[in-house]
Amino acid sequence: MSTHANSLAALRARVERLELQNRLEREKSTLLTVELDETKEELAELKAEQPKPKAQKADHQSDHPSVKPVLLMEDVCTLVCPGGGRILDPFAGTGSTGVAARNKNFDCVLIEQDATMRPVIEDRVRR
Repeated sequence: MSTHANSLAALRARVERLELQNRLEREKSTLLTVELDETKEELAELKAEQPKPKAQKADHQSDHPSVKPVLLMEDVCTLVCPGGGRILDPFAGTGSTGVAARNKNFDCVLIEQDATMRPVIEDRVRR
């Protein structure tokens, strides 16, 4: 085989490798796009399946501006505290954290600067 034929064969082999690499990169890109789309769909389904209900006025009987849903606070308590632990809420508000802690069998210390909220908190935690 001549030097020219060897160079041509080497060039063809290199072109074939590059074409194969390009095809693999396109397939990887397509695969990643499909996986990303599937993940987005799964996330949307999960969000649709498990909406967290908003706190209802009937639950707390107050005009507090930022009442947290008990189910949300149950999730937070479970995430941040070991089982049987103690939760500290220095901004108790209407006592949602206290209700959540009681529901999940945690000890809880609630602190609220607004003394008018005490009856609301006590009522909610006792229910």
